[in-house]
Amino acid sequence: MTQILTRPQANAVYSAMCTLNNVGARLSARRSIGTEWFSVLEDDSGMVVVWTVADGRPDQVERHASQSDFAAAYGLQAPEARPWN
Repeated sequence: MTQILTRPQANAVYSAMCTLNNVGARLSARRSIGTEWFSVLEDDSGMVVVWTVADGRPDQVERHASQSDFAAAYGLQAPEARPWN
């Protein structure tokens, strides 16, 4: 499967998802690059969807059944747990 995100982008997304888990929240993020953008959404079932839009039209989509599947697809490891201050 062709991956939409770069590894650093995927790592940032995964880290954010893991942090949001601590407060029972899910990720919904969008990054614009000129007239193109990509979005990442974790739905209520835990599926992680990444998609791109180019010239106002959907372009690429990748789906992962869970956060761990997303991490595995990008070769990521769970971030270290950090205590809240």
